[in-house]
Amino acid sequence: MAKITISEAVGLTGVSESTIRRDIKSGTVSSEKDEKGHRRIDTAELHRVYDVTPPPDSQKAEPESQQIIGLLENQIADLKAQLSQVSDREASLIDERSRLLDLLSAEKDEKRALMPPVEEQTRKSSNWLLRLVGAR
Repeated sequence: MAKITISEAVGLTGVSESTIRRDIKSGTVSSEKDEKGHRRIDTAELHRVYDVTPPPDSQKAEPESQQIIGLLENQIADLKAQLSQVSDREASLIDERSRLLDLLSAEKDEKRALMPPVEEQTRKSSNWLLRLVGAR
């Protein structure tokens, strides 16, 4: 049979580590030391001394698994609904951004229409300079 560590034996038997160590010390459970000096217990020895609990069978775990699956499916449905809401909001924000950019562009065009052309402004300033020096 396989030899396991004391901590693995605790997991298999459900008995505390101190109880296993005490039983090893008293001779109730036989063990060996490996090359590193760690205690190893034969699994047959655990079956002999302790009531080794088998892993929970799938029939007992199935109702609990079904509940967990149901909860997870509900969470998935909620997340999908939230994602849909966020997507709708994103689309409306993109539309609003586009509308605001159009308004801004229209306002800039109106301001440009009210302002004199840039060429006239530079020509007037150069004419002023020419008038100052008397070139005209």
